[in-house]
Amino acid sequence: MAFFNLTLNEGKSNVEELPEGLFREWTADYQPFSLRCRKNISYKRFENSLRGTLKADKKFDGTGVVDRFLSELTTSDNELKFNFKDKELLKAISLLLLLKEKRNKSFPQILRIIEKIIQKNKGKKRITTKINSEIENLLDEKLKNIEDNQYDLIWLIYFVKSLDLFSIKFPKKIKSPLIKSLKSNRIEFFKPMPTEIKLFETIKKPGKNKELLEHLALFKKTEE
Repeated sequence: MAFFNLTLNEGKSNVEELPEGLFREWTADYQPFSLRCRKNISYKRFENSLRGTLKADKKFDGTGVVDRFLSELTTSDNELKFNFKDKELLKAISLLLLLKEKRNKSFPQILRIIEKIIQKNKGKKRITTKINSEIENLLDEKLKNIEDNQYDLIWLIYFVKSLDLFSIKFPKKIKSPLIKSLKSNRIEFFKPMPTEIKLFETIKKPGKNKELLEHLALFKKTEE
């Protein structure tokens, strides 16, 4: 591992006797709130499960409980398990974006769910306007400090451009070649690049891009 400049995180390292070491501690706390076996989720159930997720995450910091909760909001066919009323849906979106602050790595998972919500509510101007406003405010805030927010910005910019939600107000000076590439929609790093190597794919018009749900579905989901 040292050869690749990788080191163990002692804060996440633990030695336990079998059989306890075979099980993740947080799963027992999260299990009563799990949505895995549910085909339809009410807003009350969503909120209750979210509270349970936050409680387990606080107790077992740095675990995958938030990721588990987010993955259980969709079916094995990458469809949403919920169909909330407009008011409840807006609350759910705000809560999902707040959940990002608990686990930043979960941001792509959150965006994939919001993308699906947008697609299912295309005709509802109130919903789309609210989503656009929240995403735009978040994006503008991140653009104030590009170097420290590159991870979030890469996902946000792709999300906005792939769905053509609104025009992005980029700052005049951008150092990051990755953000430059997303802005110009062409590769701005490792140039010249051999033609047989493809490290950047242009963002196409809405409906022509692969959904985030597909991008992030590395493993086939099974349901009981």
